[in-house]
Amino acid sequence: MNITKSLIAVLLTLTCAAALAAQKKQEDEEKCKLPKIRDELAERVKKDQAARKAIPYDVNPKGAEKKWQQDLIDKVVEIDKDNTAWLKQQVKKHGWLGKTLVGTKGAKNAWLLVQHADRDRKFQQHCLDLMNKMDPGEVSRRNIAYLTDRVLVGQKKPQRYGTQVIFKDGKAQVKTVEDPENLNKRRKAMDMEPIEKYLASVEKSISNLREEQNKKKK
Repeated sequence: MNITKSLIAVLLTLTCAAALAAQKKQEDEEKCKLPKIRDELAERVKKDQAARKAIPYDVNPKGAEKKWQQDLIDKVVEIDKDNTAWLKQQVKKHGWLGKTLVGTKGAKNAWLLVQHADRDRKFQQHCLDLMNKMDPGEVSRRNIAYLTDRVLVGQKKPQRYGTQVIFKDGKAQVKTVEDPENLNKRRKAMDMEPIEKYLASVEKSISNLREEQNKKKK
């Protein structure tokens, strides 16, 4: 077999593998036990994200602008409260909404809602305990890491995986973390990128959002 044929064979193999992976993911979503809840999760996350992205990052508001910005923040708070109340009902009835119940994407959406349930720390801890007890594959290890840090920071304790950051002089910095020397080892164990790459991606995401908001102002 010549080089050209070898390359074609490799490309065909990769294409087939990607197609099979996509098909399997679609089948996982289709076979989930609670498709209505999966769809409801998607709608709630859509509203969650839209409300958060609407809050301006480069505004030092005064007067009417300050009230406008506060109104946007209040909207996020109300959405979070509603999502938390709804999610509590589902978790009470079904347990944690993992892959089998709501599919891969649905499980991620459920995690995002509880990640934003900061006004109910007890519920966040309860969900984290449920997630930790689930079989491998039901819940993303990355999601467990993020919620672990959220719970620890809420308890005013050092985080474990460095997911919670603050901005200082335009740069993302990790909030207090335990055993910082071994941070990247712990992140790797949870299928997470090195902390340096993570901080760079956070900065890029915020920069992109600022650009998007500035375009809308013009």
